[in-house]
Amino acid sequence: MEIIDDLGRKIILHKPPERIVSLVPSVTETLCDLGLANCLAGVTDYCIHPGKLVKRIQKIGGTKTVDLNKIRVLDPDIIIAVKEENKKETIEYLAKSYPVVVLDVNSFDKALEMIHLLGRLFRKVNKATEMATSIRQAFKDIRSLKIKKSYLYLVWKDPYLAAGSNSYIHSLLSLLSLSNCVAESEENYPRVNISDHCNCDLIFLPSEPYLFRISDKLEIRRICKNSTVFSVDGEMFSWYGSRMILSAKYIKSLIPVIKQKTSR
Repeated sequence: MEIIDDLGRKIILHKPPERIVSLVPSVTETLCDLGLANCLAGVTDYCIHPGKLVKRIQKIGGTKTVDLNKIRVLDPDIIIAVKEENKKETIEYLAKSYPVVVLDVNSFDKALEMIHLLGRLFRKVNKATEMATSIRQAFKDIRSLKIKKSYLYLVWKDPYLAAGSNSYIHSLLSLLSLSNCVAESEENYPRVNISDHCNCDLIFLPSEPYLFRISDKLEIRRICKNSTVFSVDGEMFSWYGSRMILSAKYIKSLIPVIKQKTSR
């Protein structure tokens, strides 16, 4: 089998891969939901879903602190990585010894493409097609809402970083017709000064990758008195793959807050 990954790299597999190492939490969950949990030889410390299945799988460190010795012991048939989450030098090192498929998921459509690619890689085409179709259907109502409001989705503090226009988060919120206050930035996650964005209607404070706390919310509300500032489950906005079905339900539950008049 010949696969072209999202970096344009050609990966040739001489047999169907049976021992998988996943370096990305959302990919791990998707593989499990495709029925491939028994093929996962190693996953990262941050691969926490689905809990019962990943608990028994060998952990190989963080997404950016991969334990290369553990991977050598596992001797995988294939490694799945993501450009944004895994270090370039780690990927290059592993690619010398193993087939490494690198994904670059920065939009809603790319997330669906990823599901189809995993389906082809692991002979789960029908199941992957069903999953992608279910996700499209789940977001059908969301696409029709057309909420004309501006937003800032923060991902980090000290310094404050926001999701830019070349991010999966931006693509997801674009389905609601929300307008990103940092869309003009060329960076994926530009640094922002909160006081420069007090005209944003909505400010999202996620639970990950940085856990924004109540004190953070109060501080931002004090600065941006005319914005609706609220906490959200970061997984629902940044985990792509099978979790997108849950994300659609979660986003629908937020619609009343998103649509309400901007207030403190």
